[in-house]
Amino acid sequence: MKKLTAMFLALMLILSLCACGDKDVSGTVTPQESQTGAASTVEEPEAEFQLGVTTGGKYENKFLGIGCSLDDSWTFASQEELAQMVGTTADMFDDEKYAEQMKNIDMFYDMYAAADEGLVTINVVIQNLGVLYGAAISEEKFIELSLEGLDEQLGSAGFVLQGNEVGTMTFAGEERTALHISCTYQDVPYYCQQIIIKQGEYMSIITLASFYEDNTASMVDYFYAVG
Repeated sequence: MKKLTAMFLALMLILSLCACGDKDVSGTVTPQESQTGAASTVEEPEAEFQLGVTTGGKYENKFLGIGCSLDDSWTFASQEELAQMVGTTADMFDDEKYAEQMKNIDMFYDMYAAADEGLVTINVVIQNLGVLYGAAISEEKFIELSLEGLDEQLGSAGFVLQGNEVGTMTFAGEERTALHISCTYQDVPYYCQQIIIKQGEYMSIITLASFYEDNTASMVDYFYAVG
């Protein structure tokens, strides 16, 4: 079970490693464009950052504006398990450079849930981009930078990329930037739907993943908007 958990988490973290490595993003996007991809003349006050809360079969994060309701077939990770996941994931990378990056990256797990003996998972990771990256990187730019090194990073974690598709999707009542990935791990099919939500200096990656068959579309329905 620990091995399956690490594989799911590794693929999700690859986005952060690729997007926030030694990149020069100067001139690529203005701070006014960072949230929507288009210049804005009205500045809204930023919401105060807060962690999500998991109670019973529900996870809600008011800062991100999302909630997730799961039935009894799902098991949520405890706060202690969430705190250990970065180290667990780093251990499966063959390249010492990527493993060290993962251990030092300024990010954390806000939620992780698994079902079917770990063959399907949902997790939410939040990364603090800092003042510079927070102003310069939009959801779309984050995905663009992530894809530049995706194949290499997947290979380092033992995955073989089969294909990826970037687009938008309705998620918890909002139109969001999304990335769908299909790959294999030791010849086993693996599917992953990632939804990106940016709030201020924070970028969140919501990952819906499954082995053997693609169940990611149905998992989107578990999420709802939180006011």
